[in-house]
Amino acid sequence: MQRLEVTDPDHEAFVVRLPAQPPRNPMAAEPRATLDLRDTPADDEERLSQRSPG
Repeated sequence: MQRLEVTDPDHEAFVVRLPAQPPRNPMAAEPRATLDLRDTPADDEERLSQRSPG
């Protein structure tokens, strides 16, 4: 598995794991790439505070 980490401007970490070799027939194989979205409670609180009504 290859591991690719990218951080977006909002400081959320995107971790994508890709198979070393893609399946020979993508239409016959189940999706093998996974995407994990990692967030911290502090990030949630910061986002909510930015959305305060007014």
